Amino acid sequence: MTTFIHRTSSSNEHYNGDGDYALITITPEDAKRYLKLIEHHGVLKDEEGCGALYRMVFWCADIYFVPYGDGKEWMEGADDQPLELDDGDPRIAALKETAIRTECDQLSVTDGSVYWTAYVKHSGVLLSTGGVYRQQLEEIANKGAPPC
Repeated sequence: MTTFIHRTSSSNEHYNGDGDYALITITPEDAKRYLKLIEHHGVLKDEEGCGALYRMVFWCADIYFVPYGDGKEWMEGADDQPLELDDGDPRIAALKETAIRTECDQLSVTDGSVYWTAYVKHSGVLLSTGGVYRQQLEEIANKGAPPC
């Protein structure tokens, strides 16, 4: 299992409902599923011609959007690139406890990555994460795999 902290972006430059960062946990099984979805996206895009398919969206996202606050200065490292946390890191459970309420959580699949979006509950403000790319997913999918 791999857990990332991503800095989020908001559709409203003045408000993000305290969803400053996203906590994304990906198991090897999740990574394999996401890689298959990326492959399917490529097949469908080729069939449509002219690259008409930009992304596929799924309503089964498991993600936590969390606020920045006192004692979370360590999260600032995710401002430039996602932070990867070790399995069992106690900060993961602590962050989940502070997650904001969201709705319409979605997984989006593009040519070479997946990313997540959600609306801040009762606001119409859309939060988005950066992408987790094919290479990262392949590394996660191979964790714990027997050596060749």
